[in-house]
Amino acid sequence: MRSIRLVLAVFGLAAGFVSDSFAVDVIVGADITTSPSANRLFKVTTDGTSAGTSVNLNFITLAGSAPNPSSAAQGVTWDAANSRIIATVGSTQIAKFDITGTQDGSVVTQTFNPVNSTTFRNLRMNAAGTNVLSTQIASQRIVTVNPTTLATGSPTYASGATTTSVFQPTAGGFVYGLTQTVVTRFNEDGTGSAGITLSGFSPATTSFRDIYFTDSNTFYLTNFTSAANGGGVWKFTLSGTTATVDTTWGTSGRTNGFSNSYGLARSTDGQFLYVTQNFGGPTSNISKVSLATGIVTALSTGQLATFGYITVVPEPSTYALAGLATGVLGVIGRRRRKVS
Repeated sequence: MRSIRLVLAVFGLAAGFVSDSFAVDVIVGADITTSPSANRLFKVTTDGTSAGTSVNLNFITLAGSAPNPSSAAQGVTWDAANSRIIATVGSTQIAKFDITGTQDGSVVTQTFNPVNSTTFRNLRMNAAGTNVLSTQIASQRIVTVNPTTLATGSPTYASGATTTSVFQPTAGGFVYGLTQTVVTRFNEDGTGSAGITLSGFSPATTSFRDIYFTDSNTFYLTNFTSAANGGGVWKFTLSGTTATVDTTWGTSGRTNGFSNSYGLARSTDGQFLYVTQNFGGPTSNISKVSLATGIVTALSTGQLATFGYITVVPEPSTYALAGLATGVLGVIGRRRRKVS
């Protein structure tokens, strides 16, 4: 009993520090402009506290690739199993990189042909962490990409319109694709699809950019337009194929006064969404939105980049104390074996 209390105390201490002081996140995203530097990612480190202030911002040049110098990175995702970034390069290539932007030498950059049918935009790991889901604008579909070989495979999900984003909430569940105006649910094996009705959603302008599920029945959309025309982050509750605006989150289910919202990612402590605002030039912003209240806190503003899709790379110190608690469990187990 004494050992159990010790373990619980250590885990409680670890959880408290992780959630309040050490929940440091590294936000990595695509700088989707071609100026001042093409084919680069941006990296923002936050201090992880409820205030959510930004520690720094710098840029990662995607080395080891030679795409069109006038094109831009479009998508990025984090491959947790292999601790590496997978990013689009020049819209028509996908490559693997370490956190510094150095290309993974185990495989060459995968270039897909014909180029005009493979304009990659957003990338996301599937819920099981085994494959990358990629949207392709020109061919109007979502494809599966092997995270090791970077080859496209099966299944594919035809969206029928310009595809902007993709998400899979749970392993073995549906895949959701996003166009500028429509949300579509696909069977995981690609055999069928159904449109999602957005109930209570009628902004003056509909221009979706990203979708993020916090559970299988709750998702968020970014609407890329002015605040006056309905721009911002919208929260929906999903039942079957009907998604209803959640009127308890913000006003009419939206974080108001939040224009030109673009990419979404979730903080490692699960309490916030990170959101990019893309103003097409050197005034793009990153903010965090409380999932409980909808309150927006600015992280980085007025940066020399055009912020697009983003992913979160957990900072190792976030898990240091949790690792300590696991170590205590191991020590206790060994002591008990010796006694027996």
